[in-house]
Amino acid sequence: MRSEVTYDLEQLGTSGFQDLSASLAVAVFGPEVQVMGAGRDGGRDMYVEGTHTWSDPRAHTDSDPGDHQVRSDDPAASEIWTDYTVFQVKQKAVLAARPQDNAAWLWSEVRKELELWVTTSAGRRRTPRQLVFITNVALTPTPETGGHDYLLRKITEYGDALAGSSRDANTQSAAARRRKLQRLRKIEKIRLWDRKIVSALLNVHGDVRRAFKALMSVPDVLADLAALSDTLPTHELEDGLRRHARTALLNDGKLYFAEAGGDSSSVQVHDVAVDLPVLGADALGNEPGNPDGPTRRSLINLVLDQADHVLKPGVGTSPAPRHLILTGDPGNPKTTISRLLTQAYRAALLRDAGTWALITARS
Repeated sequence: MRSEVTYDLEQLGTSGFQDLSASLAVAVFGPEVQVMGAGRDGGRDMYVEGTHTWSDPRAHTDSDPGDHQVRSDDPAASEIWTDYTVFQVKQKAVLAARPQDNAAWLWSEVRKELELWVTTSAGRRRTPRQLVFITNVALTPTPETGGHDYLLRKITEYGDALAGSSRDANTQSAAARRRKLQRLRKIEKIRLWDRKIVSALLNVHGDVRRAFKALMSVPDVLADLAALSDTLPTHELEDGLRRHARTALLNDGKLYFAEAGGDSSSVQVHDVAVDLPVLGADALGNEPGNPDGPTRRSLINLVLDQADHVLKPGVGTSPAPRHLILTGDPGNPKTTISRLLTQAYRAALLRDAGTWALITARS
């Protein structure tokens, strides 16, 4: 079984998620996908002409029993799309804690777009045969009550409302409703690429994932390292790096105080490391001319924050440089702090690589 990979799509921002969605559409349907730039696009973030086959990537991958798995015999798992397909991107900047709130937000966005597609005066002259919404919202798979079925039900109810005449106030409103219904029926398929589908596509299309540094995984980095090596194949280099990190995490975190007059015994670095205060400078994210003087920060938090800024753009809280130099007089715990940070990143590497259980069992 394959564990689900979680990608932090929110840190890409609106334009970044738009670029990611366009890259995935091109990867799936080929270079004939037309990506629209900024400005009036007539409701088309991307579009493609002609006949194409869409296969849900979740129908062809192993997953945990709790994952939303599309059956290979599900009609939506493999479809032939013809004529004119339009893609619209909907990113929720801040996801709500409750999945149903995220689903409700997505429906409000979908409904706005449907209203524009069916309204003649909105200026969207050509109606797509397939309309695809790409979103960072995860739609829960629970039958009937989950987000996925909720969206499908609301779309059906929207069409049923246009088909019914009970709300027609007069012949003019009835004619307007029928015109909307006629345009809506031209859209034969409405599909939702939610967070789970986007994640599955990122797993399949590694080149797209690696093009966005914030989405790169530990295996991606290890594979890139292997590409630079002419002595070891990928699988041996990856395993070797993990073995080294595992051994170093267990054995290289010891400090000895014999040179300082102590005995020859060792102490684990995390038992003795003391964080240091840092006087922030303008280059480290402090505002110039601060009347309260330089800001005091924790050294470990500062280094980890800057590392997050480099490894995951948009996560760090300070617009800091890529490199830091730790200086101090003899006796200041420069080496101790450095070892502690090294151990922290070794632990993070092994945790992300799925070997944390083995480490804790051996320690």
